[in-house]
Amino acid sequence: MRSHSSSRSIFLLAIVATTTSLAQDSASDSEQKRADKRYELFLEKAKDVKLATAKGDDLVLNEVPLMKYTRDGGKRLGSVLLWTNNRRPAAIGTIGCIPSGGVSMFAELHWLLKEPMRKLQIGRPNPKNWEFDGSQPDFVVPSAPVPTSQPATRLIQMRRIAEEFRGKMTEADRTHELRLLPQPLFRYQESTKELDGAIFAMVWTEGTDPELLLHIFTSVDAGKPTWGWQPIRFTWRPLELHHKDTQVWQSPEFATRDSVNQSGPYITTIVERIVD
Repeated sequence: MRSHSSSRSIFLLAIVATTTSLAQDSASDSEQKRADKRYELFLEKAKDVKLATAKGDDLVLNEVPLMKYTRDGGKRLGSVLLWTNNRRPAAIGTIGCIPSGGVSMFAELHWLLKEPMRKLQIGRPNPKNWEFDGSQPDFVVPSAPVPTSQPATRLIQMRRIAEEFRGKMTEADRTHELRLLPQPLFRYQESTKELDGAIFAMVWTEGTDPELLLHIFTSVDAGKPTWGWQPIRFTWRPLELHHKDTQVWQSPEFATRDSVNQSGPYITTIVERIVD
C-alpha cells in the first residue's frame, strides 16, 4: 500500500511540474508577442523606405514578408522584404533587430535593377547617403536548358539551376558552406517564357538568416530566351559562389560599411534604437 507521505510527495511534484509548465508557456507567449510586435515594427519601417529609380519610378513594397527569421533565442529577428518595378524584383532587403547598444533596428538593402537609383538617406542618429548607378554585370547560366513554355516546368528548371550553385561565407577566418533553401522566397507573378524568375536563399548554419540570395531569371539573348543569374549580397562578410566546380563570383568583406556615403548595390546600417 502506498503511504500517505508518498502520495503527498507525488501530488506536490505534480503541482510543481504544472506550475513550471504554465510559467514556461507564459514566458513563451510573452516572447512571441514581443516578436510579433517587432515584426510589425519592421514592416512599418520598410514602408518609410522610399526607393525609386533615378528617372522617378517609385518602387512598390510587397507588404507580405518573403520570410521571417529568428536567431539566438529571439535576440535577433528579421523580415525579408521585396520592392518591385513593373512586376520585376527591383530591390530586396531585411529589416530586423540585433542586440547592439541595447536593441537596435537595422536595415540591409540590395538594389537589383541595372539602372540608377534615386539617392536615399537612411538611418539615425547618423544617417547614410546611398546611391548606385546600376552598373551590374550580366551572368548567363552555363549549359542551361531553354526555358520551357510551361510555368510549372520553368519553376522545376529554376530549382535545378539553383541546386547547381554552392555558396560560401567566411566568418572569423573560418569558411562556412551555406545551405540552399529548397523553396524560392519569391517567384515572378504572371510569368511568361520571356519574363520569369525566382529568388532563392542561402542560409548559414546559425538559424535561417539569409546570407546570400540567388536570383535566377529568364532573359532574351539574340532573340531567344535563356537563363541568367544574379548574386545578391546579404551580409558584410566575405562571400563566394561556385557553379558546379567553378568559382563564378566572390565578394570581399564589406569594409566600407560604416562610411557615410555608399555607392554600391548593397548597404547595411543601423536604423534606430528599439525601446520596448
